[in-house]
Amino acid sequence: MTHKPTDEIRAQVFALSSFGVTQEVIGKFIGISDDTLRKNYGSELDRAAIDRNAEVAAFLFRSANGSTLKEGASYSDCLKAAMFWMKTRAQWRETAQVEHSGPDGGPIQIEDVTVERLIAEATRLGLDPDALGLSIEISGIGEGAQEEN
Repeated sequence: MTHKPTDEIRAQVFALSSFGVTQEVIGKFIGISDDTLRKNYGSELDRAAIDRNAEVAAFLFRSANGSTLKEGASYSDCLKAAMFWMKTRAQWRETAQVEHSGPDGGPIQIEDVTVERLIAEATRLGLDPDALGLSIEISGIGEGAQEEN
């Protein structure tokens, strides 16, 4: 049986495609194969998503620049649209990106330091190691556990 396209079916294909319905499902809805759908309604399938995305983009832009305030949108709605626009179109971010590096952009140098060395350095600088919380506890050796500085 030969399929005959009509304006009504063209409108249905356009609408379904613009809503994101797959071509397979649209073909089943109309009762035709994928090949027949593509052959007879290729233009509608190609244009649908582009047209709907353009409509939404225009509304988003009007919201982001405050034009929809005249249509009853709230400042909050417009602010959300503007923030979305700037994040997706202008690569704005809400958090700062901090990168750490060593001298001249090289890797960060890591050094294992013992408590004994910290105590010695604090003492050399005239600081009280105990006031800085630098002490060594030796425990679990029995009753004679003691603290070393």
